[in-house]
Amino acid sequence: MGPKEHQQQHSTACLPGRQENLVTLPTPSSCTISFENLVYSIPEPLTSLPRLPCPGQSRPRKSILRGLSGICKAGELTAIIGPTGGGKSTLLDALAGRKTLDSGVVLLNGQRPGADFRRLTGYCEQQDCLLGTLTVRETLQFSAELRLPASFSSSSFSYPSTSSSSSSSSSSFSSSRFKDIERAEKSKRTARIQARVSAVIKELGLDACADSLVGTQFLRGISGGEKKRTNLGRELVTAPSIIFMDEPTTGLDSQTAGTVVDILSRLAMHQNKTVVLSIHQPKFSIFKRFHSLILLHEGVVAYAGRAEKGERYFQRLGFEKEASNNPADWFVELLTTTATGAGGKGEGERDEETGGGVEMALRVAADKMVYEGGSEEGREEETKELVIEVQEGGREGSEVHKAQQRAGQQVTDMTASTTSPTTRTSFAPPSSSSSSSSSSSSSSPSSLPSSSSSSYLTDLYLQSAEYKALLSEMALLKQTPSPSSSPSSSSLSHSSSFATTLSHQIRVLSHRTLLCSWRNPASAMMQFGAMFFFIAMIGGIYWKMDLGPQGLQNRVGAFFILIMMCMFSNISALELFIEERSVFLHEKANGCYRPAAYFWAKSLCDIVPLRVIPAVLFCAAVYPMMGMRSGLEHWALFTATVILSMLSAAALCLMVSSWIPIFAVANLGVALIFILFLITGGVLINFEQLPSWLLPFKYVSIFRYAMEILSVNELSGLVFECPEGSPPGCVGATGDGYLALQQYPRYEDLWINFLAITAIFVLCMALTFVSLRRIKVR
Repeated sequence: MGPKEHQQQHSTACLPGRQENLVTLPTPSSCTISFENLVYSIPEPLTSLPRLPCPGQSRPRKSILRGLSGICKAGELTAIIGPTGGGKSTLLDALAGRKTLDSGVVLLNGQRPGADFRRLTGYCEQQDCLLGTLTVRETLQFSAELRLPASFSSSSFSYPSTSSSSSSSSSSFSSSRFKDIERAEKSKRTARIQARVSAVIKELGLDACADSLVGTQFLRGISGGEKKRTNLGRELVTAPSIIFMDEPTTGLDSQTAGTVVDILSRLAMHQNKTVVLSIHQPKFSIFKRFHSLILLHEGVVAYAGRAEKGERYFQRLGFEKEASNNPADWFVELLTTTATGAGGKGEGERDEETGGGVEMALRVAADKMVYEGGSEEGREEETKELVIEVQEGGREGSEVHKAQQRAGQQVTDMTASTTSPTTRTSFAPPSSSSSSSSSSSSSSPSSLPSSSSSSYLTDLYLQSAEYKALLSEMALLKQTPSPSSSPSSSSLSHSSSFATTLSHQIRVLSHRTLLCSWRNPASAMMQFGAMFFFIAMIGGIYWKMDLGPQGLQNRVGAFFILIMMCMFSNISALELFIEERSVFLHEKANGCYRPAAYFWAKSLCDIVPLRVIPAVLFCAAVYPMMGMRSGLEHWALFTATVILSMLSAAALCLMVSSWIPIFAVANLGVALIFILFLITGGVLINFEQLPSWLLPFKYVSIFRYAMEILSVNELSGLVFECPEGSPPGCVGATGDGYLALQQYPRYEDLWINFLAITAIFVLCMALTFVSLRRIKVR
């Protein structure tokens, strides 16, 4: 089908009569994605190497995508099908801009997409990344609040809304009038967002569960199919022009999987969206909803074109399909079992089937001549050359050889292979015997396409009329781009890559965080419960300490336990980023908000209610219970030290949780760090007795700085009584003597300790922010 015929089909598919049963949603601009010669590789795992590379030597690379080219058209549902490990998800990530390619280009309407490309797309991952303590409606509502621009209006979208008030002829407004207008605009935006969310819920059939919680592993919620549709709805509220879905049928029964794919197909046809999904082996009722097909195996394309023409294409090559066989099953079987036909036969078997190979090659040659407009008469010599060319895997300088070079040479240059053996692929048609024979002689996935099992079908595809038509259509798309239909290059080229401001994102994320905490109060309850427990324990044990002979020891012990409590009670901050890590990665990759907005919202919603407020309550209760020095100045110094210690410990936990995604490992790491702080705090062992390798830790020990402040604040100027039975004239221990013995700073120099604890807090928070910015999506 040519480009003109394809456009005519789209125009008829989008007639108003075809969408009378659909909810009116915004119709996005047409976006056609084309990609040329995509090459992507990753370093080989160290465990798979025969020996570790020498210092300075680069690791060998494993090729994942090997020179892929294709097109995903607007108004179509394009399915990427192939066996496991064929590169489906990697290709989907590459098209969505989530991978840094070794080479190749992805174009949007024939042009390179802008930095705001993510605002035009919606990406649904294989695993549903949803917050279980939110309802379906709230999930869509928060997504719309974060991703829809503040200026979106009914003129841009098809939602009915009240017309905006006419501009006043007055040149200035009073402050109250301006606030009223601003409040009215916010109210209108909220109403439009609610209308958008309601329309998406109705479109996806989520009315029955719209106000139900999504659910967690401890809280029962909606079903798996409803989660898939909720995940899709979270992207649809932004009216994306392009939708990517990675394995949308994973974990669903056949009926629910068919419902999800049917929704995607209707979205593509009736709203002119470009829908691209990866899928392993769909049933026939799902397969017939696909418009276009991309067959992948070992990182190369075996076929790309219309889905309904795929069967005829492979049958024309000599492959036979049973009438009762599902086309998708047949395609995957061809991709996985053609290895024996490509290179798994012995010499004798190849000789027996040479006739069949020549016959199939003649069909390919005939297709090529018909496409190029030539006749079959007088082309016998050219046909023989093509047969030999395909049999030998492409001789040097031929078209097949050039295509193989484009597909694999760039990856080969990056690998550390020292030999480049010449490969020869036999051209034999598939048969029952070849399908059952051993495929152990097939090449590894990291070799060139010409030596892999996928080269057999790839070479045929590169010589087919379908591939020629694809190249012509891609060239036409680049030559005649439509600026009006390229949102990324026109309407959004001068806007930010984020739809809303930083302050708006912080406000929305804070609201979401507090709402989730309110519905799952276990962490807050434990934090306050632990605080009340420590108040009772410390206040009861050290009740009204006097200046007796044991007064000095009691005070030092109370400070030790108090600071240790401040540190270890904040390990609960570890779950702050670990628990929602998958949600953050998904939303960051989709451009929902800036990492800074997430960092500030989560930090403020954790620090203020769970660190500062409990610390103030603790100090207000414990300080008089322990009978410490009276005076507002001493109490304020005591309270500030406790708050700073808790904030620094919490910041350290946040930093570790942003680095380590496993809670058990992060918990152990934080515990080891806190133990090092206790050892280097100057109480358990004198600094002069510390090993030299432990001494640097005393400069970052929260325990040391807090212990010094509390001790100087309480013990300065105190004189303790002598023990009973002491001789007359006995002078009791003094607080100043103890401070001098421990080499603690003077009262006037305590600001240095405060500055040190504050610096630790700021440094940990800064490293946390950097980690969130640099964290990789996959």
